[in-house]
This record gives sequence, structure tokens and C-alpha cells, in this order.
Amino acid sequence: MIVNRRAMTGEPSVPRARAARIALQLGVTLARHLKTVCLAAGAALVAVLSLHLASPSVAAGSLSGLSLTLQNTAAGATGVNVTTQFTTATTLPSDGKIVMTFPSGFSVTSASFGNSSLISTVSAGHFGITASGQAITLSRLGNGDDIPASTFVLVVLGSVTNPTVTASSITISIATQTNSGTELDTGSAQVTITTGSLSSATVTPASLASNATGNVSASFTIANPIPADGRVEIVFPSGFSLTGVSSATSSTIGGGFTTSVSGRTVTVQRDNTGSQVAASTAVSLTLASVQNPVVPGSTGTYTVTTQNSSGGGIDTVIAASNTITTGSLSSTTVAPASLVAGVTSSVTVSFTTANPLPANGRVEVVFPSGFSLTGLSSATSSTVGGGLTASVSGQTVTVQRDNTGSQVAASTAVSLTLASVQNPAVSGSTGTFTLATQDSTGTSIDTATPASSTITTGSLSSVSATPASLTAGASGTVTLTFTIANPLPADGRVQVTFPSGFSLTGVNSASLAAIAGGLTTSVSGQIVTAQRDNTGSQVAAGTAVSLTLASVQNPVVPGGTGTYTVTTQDSTGASIDSATAAGSTITSASLSTANVTPASLVAGATGNVSVSFTTDNPIPSDGGVVVTFPSGFSLTGVNSATSSTIGGGLTTSVSGQTVTIQRDNTGSQVAADTAVSLTVASVQNPVVSGTTGTYTLTTQDSTGASIDTAIPAATAIVTGALTSAGLALSTTAPSMPDAVATFSFTLANPWPADGKLVIVFPAEFSLTVFSVAAATGLTGLDGTLSTTSVSGNTLTMTRSGGTQVAAGTAVSFALNPLVNPTTAGTTSTLSLTTQNSSGTGIDSVTLAGQTIAIGTPTSPEVAFSSSTPGQSDVAATVKFTTANPLPANGWMVISLPSGFDAGVADGRAAGVFSGIDGTLAIQASTTTLTLTRSGGTQVAAGTAVSLFIPATIRLPSTSDKHGPFTITTLNVSGLTIDSATFGDVGIGTAIDTSTATPTATPTPTPTPTPTPAPSTATTQLTEVSPGQVRLVSKTTGQAITEVAVGTMSATGEVIPLGFVRDTTLGQTYAIVRRASDGLIVRKWVSPDSLLRFMVPWDEINSEQTFSVDIISAIPLDESFPSPGQLARRFDGGDDRVFYYDGAVGLWRHVPDVATFQAFGLYWCDITSADAATSERMQIGPPLDPSPLPARADYPSCR
Repeated sequence: MIVNRRAMTGEPSVPRARAARIALQLGVTLARHLKTVCLAAGAALVAVLSLHLASPSVAAGSLSGLSLTLQNTAAGATGVNVTTQFTTATTLPSDGKIVMTFPSGFSVTSASFGNSSLISTVSAGHFGITASGQAITLSRLGNGDDIPASTFVLVVLGSVTNPTVTASSITISIATQTNSGTELDTGSAQVTITTGSLSSATVTPASLASNATGNVSASFTIANPIPADGRVEIVFPSGFSLTGVSSATSSTIGGGFTTSVSGRTVTVQRDNTGSQVAASTAVSLTLASVQNPVVPGSTGTYTVTTQNSSGGGIDTVIAASNTITTGSLSSTTVAPASLVAGVTSSVTVSFTTANPLPANGRVEVVFPSGFSLTGLSSATSSTVGGGLTASVSGQTVTVQRDNTGSQVAASTAVSLTLASVQNPAVSGSTGTFTLATQDSTGTSIDTATPASSTITTGSLSSVSATPASLTAGASGTVTLTFTIANPLPADGRVQVTFPSGFSLTGVNSASLAAIAGGLTTSVSGQIVTAQRDNTGSQVAAGTAVSLTLASVQNPVVPGGTGTYTVTTQDSTGASIDSATAAGSTITSASLSTANVTPASLVAGATGNVSVSFTTDNPIPSDGGVVVTFPSGFSLTGVNSATSSTIGGGLTTSVSGQTVTIQRDNTGSQVAADTAVSLTVASVQNPVVSGTTGTYTLTTQDSTGASIDTAIPAATAIVTGALTSAGLALSTTAPSMPDAVATFSFTLANPWPADGKLVIVFPAEFSLTVFSVAAATGLTGLDGTLSTTSVSGNTLTMTRSGGTQVAAGTAVSFALNPLVNPTTAGTTSTLSLTTQNSSGTGIDSVTLAGQTIAIGTPTSPEVAFSSSTPGQSDVAATVKFTTANPLPANGWMVISLPSGFDAGVADGRAAGVFSGIDGTLAIQASTTTLTLTRSGGTQVAAGTAVSLFIPATIRLPSTSDKHGPFTITTLNVSGLTIDSATFGDVGIGTAIDTSTATPTATPTPTPTPTPTPAPSTATTQLTEVSPGQVRLVSKTTGQAITEVAVGTMSATGEVIPLGFVRDTTLGQTYAIVRRASDGLIVRKWVSPDSLLRFMVPWDEINSEQTFSVDIISAIPLDESFPSPGQLARRFDGGDDRVFYYDGAVGLWRHVPDVATFQAFGLYWCDITSADAATSERMQIGPPLDPSPLPARADYPSCR
């Protein structure tokens, strides 16, 4: 385009209409004539030539006003329009040329040129364009006007490519030439090539944390190639530390690299070993060990430039900034000293710095909501020097350093303590804390978010839970009392967790004592929640609260409940305070109508036991019933139980005294209030009688925990039955003092080794003089059975030294002597009871009363030596069999019928006798013969006795049957033992005795043994000589009397010499020396015995009669033998002098004359008999009749 310069400079111009015509003409002409040239040049763009006639003052040969402008100065830019303007100094012919020479680096091979416009006065014509090397030639085609000097020309070239490297002053030469190439005008202009634009550029640190050191990745797309020896330069914003950068790597740029750092610039130099990086290549480059700024925030932009080897810029870009985040504090904790809700305590803040903390820096701690910081006023630290001040704003605590300490280095462990921080009042996670170190302006350096703390519930105090009833299964209120540590909101809750076993299904109301507002209750499992309805006010910390829950059912199994848990909560259910209340002890409910009843109550019996009760709580299908029996029951045989009221199967087990009846889970639960009955088989009762002690009944669940219980009343066990029991008395005669009682029985239960036997005798027996020390004849038991006590009619005997006697053992023993009742008849019953050592009955039996009666002698016989009526000196033989034993000191009385005269036996001994030992002395009185035993042993019941009565009897004077005779045996006291009246005794006729039926004879009145008065002696006994004693007054010392002393042998014979009479009692005593111990004693002498000794009554009466107080100085001994009881030694000896003892009808011999005479016997009393008679009558071995003392040696007669 050729433009009129005047139009541009304000000079006068060609009229617009004319100019338009010229431009149009030029354009059409150029289009017509240059079409071929333009196409040949391959131009697509239009170069515009603008001409203006310069003023003539411009010097020829030098283009003036020359300027050259690149449409795009960026290195490597393509399709760049180059606008050149100048003013000619010399006319440019119509076929002249304009030559533009570009320096190396430009690419003009594709340059283009277009038409001109706005030419004022000159027709430019057409141009042709050629490019050669770095020159572009615009050739005029000669169809235009010459362009005169001083004409302003504007040329626009298109499609030029800039150098790829920046340059600040690049000279482009311009010349006008003739057609032949002669330069007309020249000039030059300078342009600046700026760097190209990198695209998609980013610079990204691997870590954006403040002060972090690491890789930085740079990525960009180049606009121009990067030479093989080119560079990449990255300028970092201030704050980065590049001192550690020593290497770079790239996956898109070949060859090696070296890095260098200058200030904030890192230059990555290629080592020319790789190839050029083509334009438009996406490049990535990584720099190592770059340290981020310490202070977080925007980094500022980065500059990335590609360069040639000399540092000329190729492409560049400003990469966006990064945001550096704060550094990460490590090992961070914010730890309240107490984690209990509502507690005020210190808080320890700990962390390790990532970046230094300035001396005037800060530490900022942001607490989660819920913490109360109003009381915080100070902060201390053992790791941060200088002073610290603390300030609070909302939930933020700022600890400001006062610049007096030193900077805290990076990686330093820091600890701060904040005082008087109050924990949230509600338990749970606090939420996270925020920590930041800051510079003095408050800009964060390092930060962290320490983990939250878990606030535990506060502690309720004075916590208790009290069921109104502690009985298993009972329903009622439960009162919970506690004191809160933290406030309870108006819409808060109280949550009570009950131990398992409580049933809460009925809970539907709750009340808080003295706390306003309403409550609603809800139940979930074992938890009751009492929700406040927000109508009351907050309950202040420290308030004592009482909460009552209604309709809580206790566990049905007794025992410890386990603890309760009480928790206060906010409206969301977050815990505030909590505590456990001590568990309750649930007692067993009471089984009602409980009974345990053995089928038999006999000691030792084995059988079923019925158990019955009514449940208070259900019995589970796998539950059980436990029966604890009192001690004494034997459960070893128990192996089954049955029930008509409990479904399913039952098994039994025994442990000690406990029977457990276990249900097998096949039946259904036994409901509460059900009447239950069970039968336990094969239970053995205690083997001792008495109360059993109470039973215990318990229902249980499957674990053995008790449900209901009861203590049924004790059972009264009666004694077992002694079997085969009997009592055999050796004599049933009344008052027998030496009866032998033989007891026998078979035990039903064992009798312990230390057991007892209690015998309760009939009332008729008297035990007042019982003196048996031990039982004799024991069979079936070992050890001893000894008397331990006598009380009334009860005799208690105790075993010792033996072993337990087994059940079923037959036992027998004898007690001797026993005194029979004094009167005949059947006694009341007698009982025997075996006992244990404590006196508890085991087995017992009651025996029928004993029949006490005078026995009846059997097999009676009486024979007289003569049957002539009126005959005197007749001997008799009497025979009978005893019904009861005859004591060694007993008597026999033979009563002859009326008409007989027993004669005078005068204490003679009975003749030969059998069935009885010892001696028999006879005393005759009218029809009665009395025979007194001495020196023998007891004659057993059933013994055949034969007695010979000496010839003293006178027969009746008439020949006839004179009636029965009577045989009576008596004890020493004169009480009848056996008695019977037999037959009918005849004289001159047959004597009927053997076939006679005995007739019971009334028991004669016994002759009592006189009992001396108690001794009140006023005298004392003095022995004058071996045969003489003297009674001396205690008060005067005067002798009152002297008495001869008789003798008494060890075998019982007595030779009396002196006698005294007691005027008080009317009794006579013989004074003798007792052979056993040499003691001088007095022995009572019956009147018959006195006569037997030929002592005249008047002699006793006149010379030796004294009051009892005088006589009693001589000790009293047992009575003198009864009449006829001569000493034993008269039955044996060496002498052969015989006499006939009419009292017993036997021949006797006397050992010596002195003894014969001492008893007042005379020879005339001896009936002569031949040797044959003596031989026939003698009991024992045959007698040798010689040598005999001379008859003259014996006193003849009185």
C-alpha cells in the first residue's frame, strides 16, 4: 500500500476521490499484471507498499525515517508480519528494487508481499518478491510511476519466522536499487527478538509444607527448540532455599545435565550429548533438594526460560505461584491432666517443631468446643526460653513469646503447660485440637491437628440402689440416690443399667425427688432411661439426686445381683457423670406349704420321702429341686425321684446330705404358684430317734443358682424296734435279792461303741440298793457294759472299749444281783432303749410285765423212818425240786400236818443231803422244821434237793391220813421263794406225795432282821487281852463292863463266848473277832440261836444288859447264822466221831472234843449206830470208823 504521506503527516493531500481511484487502479493493475509473479513466489499474504513523496530536503542515498516493526517479537514466532517504513532520498525507478536483508536466525523463505493502498500521487505499479538467503527483494515490474525522492514508503511483509533466540538489537538492512542492482538509498533498522512463550508451564514442589525440602517438578511445552547445549533457567520466588540443589533429571530431554545456582535462579545446562529438543515438545524437569519457604502462603510466581548455550533466551513463561502450607508439627499431643468430665486441671501441649519458632513468635492452641478457658491465665514451658504470656479468645489460647529467649530451632521437642482448663461437662471425644507456631505477625509457621481426647464420665458420688424388696421375683420400686459431679441439663437424662436378671418390662414411670420438670421413661434391655422434659431447670453440680423407678421385678434367682450403673447424660445421650452402685443381695423367695415326710418315721427305716411345696417363682425346664436332709439320714441308696406335677424327665444326684433333682429340659417351665410334689426313693432314716432337725428345700436354675427356698419342719424319728427281745429272771419270787436278770434282743440299727442302754424297770422293782457295776455274760457285743446311773426305776448303762455293734446283731447279757418286787403279781411293762453317746434313742422295745410269784416246788416226797403211830425219834427224808433259786443263806421250812410233833432239833445239822451244798442247821417247833443254810452257794432253780431230818419227829398217835405237808423256801429276810402244799401224809397208811398236786401256800410273814439304832456311843472299846474287851465311859473313863471275845474263822465258823443285850431294841449280840481283818464286832443272835448256844436268858438279862449308847461302841456286823447252820468245817476233817443231826437227818462227825463241847453238845446227843448204818447214811466218800476218840473225852450229858 502506497499512502500519501501528507495524510499521515498533516501535509496537503490528494483529494480522497482521486486517491481512491488511484488505489483501485493500482490494485487492479497489480492484480492483472502480477498474478503470475505472485503465484510463482507462492505468496499467500499481501505486502503493502505505501509511497509518499518526500520533501526535497532529504539527502540522496540515505533512507530517512526508517523503522521496522515485527508484528510478533517472540523468538521463533512464525507468520510474523514485518512492517517497514522509510522516506526515499533518491528516486526509485519504476523497475527498481527494494531489498531487505534479515540477519541470520530469521527465516524469510516463506515471506510474502501484497498490494499497496492509499497512494496519493504516484502509481506504484506491481511488484514481484523473491527470497535469497536472508534477503528479500521486492522488484517493481515497470508498470508504475517512478517513486520520486522524499516519498514515504511503507512496506509490509508477511510470513516471516523470527529467530529462535532472543536478541536485543538485531539490524535489518534496507536498500533501494536500480533494476541492475545499483544501490540508490540505504538504511538499516534494529529490532528486538524477545523470548518465546512456553505453554502449559507449572512448577510444583513435591511438598508444599513450609520449610520442607524435596524435589520440585517443572513441566512446560516449548515454543522453540532447546539446543543440545542449551539451558533451562528457573527463577524461584523469594523464600525458597536453593543451597542444596545439586542435580536435575528429565525424562524428556536427552543427554546429561549440570546444575548451578545463583541466588534464586537454578540453571540446568545441557551437555550437548543429546539432540535438540524440538519445538512444541512437552518437557518435564525435576530439581532435587529444594527447600520451601519457612512462612506459609503464596510463593509468588516462578520464571522458566529456555536458553541457548550462551544464555540467550529462547522461550519463557511466568509459572503460577504455589501456596506453601504450614509445616507439620510432629509428636503432637494436647493432654488434660484429668480426662474426667467437668474437671479443671492443667493441659500439657507437646509437639516437635518442623520450622524454627522465633523469639517473638507465638504458639496458638485452639480447643474444641466444650472446654472452658475462662480460668486460664498462665502458661509455662521447660523447653521454650524467655517469658510467656497467655491470652484467651473464645476457644483459642495464644501463648506469646516476649523476644527475650532465643529462637527455638527446627526439630525441637516443645512442651507447654496451660493452667486451669476445665474439661467439657459431657463425656466422649473432645474433637481435635489445633496447634500452630506463628511469627510475630500471627502468620502460621507449623501446624498440626492433635488427636482428640476422650473425656470420661464424671464420677457420681454417694451412689446407691435400693429395691423396696429384696425377695427373689418380687416387683416394686427401686430408689437410686447419687450426687452429681457435673450439671444435669433440663433436657438431660438419667440412665440406669440394671444387672441381668431384673425384669424391666413393667417399668413405666420415674420420679426425681425435689427436682422440677417432668420425666418420661423408656426401657431397652437392662437399661432404663429417665428423660427430663426440659420444663425444669438445670440441676447444679454437687446436687444430691434421688430417682425412683416403679414396677421393677427382682431376679427370680437369689444371690448377689451384680452392680448397677447410673449415668447422667445430655439430651443426645452423651454421658456426663457415671458410677456403679453396689449390688443387692436377693434373698430366696419362700416356697410355701413346704413339707418333707418320710414314709416311715422309724429310726433306720429305708423308704420313700415325699417332698411337697408351692413355688413362688417358676422352675425352669432345665432347673432343679435341691433337698438337703439333716445329718443322720443316709442317702447312699437314693437313685431316683418321681413327680406327678413336674413334666419331663428327672435325674438325681447325691452329695453328702444333699439330693439334687435335675430336670432334663424336656418338660415345660413350672409356673409360679404351682403346687409341686416329688417322691425321693430309698432314703434311710437316722438310726437314732428324736427330731431330725430341719430340712432345706431350694429350687434352682440350670447353673445351680437358688430361686425359691424353704425350711420345712423337722420330723420326729421314733426309735427302731428291738426284736426277739426278752427278759428272763433267774427267780420270779418276790423280794429275791440276788435274782439274775438276763436280757436279750436283736438290734434294728447299729449300736455305737460308746452307746448306752437305758432300762426302765417296772415301778414294782426297787433300784435304790442296786449296785451292779457291769453286766456279765455279754454275747453279740464286745467291750464292757457298765452301770453309769440309776435314777428312780431307770438304769442307764454305757458301753466302753468295744466296737460298734452292727444292725441285726443278737445281743444278750445278765445283771446280777437284782432284787425282785416285794409282792407277787404281774409288774408293769419294762422298756429297753439303745442310745448313742448323747442319749438319743436308737432302738427300743417294751416288754410285757414280769410275773412275780412264789414258785411251786415240784416232785415232792416225804418219807419217815417209822410209820408206827405215836412213834418218837422218827427221822424223815424230804425231797423236792426247786422252782426258784435258793440263796446260799436261804431257809427251808417243812410244815408237817397237824398231829405231828417236830421235836426239839436244838440247832442240829441236817443229815445227809444232796442238791445243796454248805451246811444246814435245823430248828424244830411243833409241826415246823426250819432249815437254815450256811457256807454254801445258791441252789439253782430246777435243782432236785434231798434232805435227811434227824430222828426228832414224833408221829401222830392215830393211823390215818393227816393232811398235806408244805415245803417253803425263803430268803435270808424270811421272804417266801417257793411254797407248795403236797399230798396227804398218812401214818400206818401209804403216804401220797409224788402224785399230789401242790397247793399254793400263802407266804408267811417274814421274820425281820432287827435294825440297830444309829450309833450315839458314850463309850469307847478297849481290848484288855486277846480274849477280853472292856467298854469304858468316854466322860468318866470308868470301866462299865468286860466281855469275852469269841472267834470267827475265815471260812465262816463262829465260836461265841461273850454276849451283850441292848435294852433299847431288845436285841442280843455275840462279841467276836472277825477273821478277815481282826476287827472286834457284834453280831445279832436270834433267840433260837441263843438257845442253840445254851446261854440262859436270865444270865444275859442280869449281867450284860446295856443301853444302846453303851453297846454301839462295838461295831455292828452282819447277823449271826440262823439255827442249824453249823460251820462248814464240821462237814470235813480228820476226826471220826459221828453224831446224828436230827435237824437234817444226816450223820455228822466232829473234828475235836473242844469244838464239840464249845457248842454245848453232849455225848448223849449222839445216837449210836453200827458202821454199816454210818456208811449208808454218810454223804461223800466211805468213812473209816477208826481211830475214834474215846467217848470219855466228850462230855456225856447235861
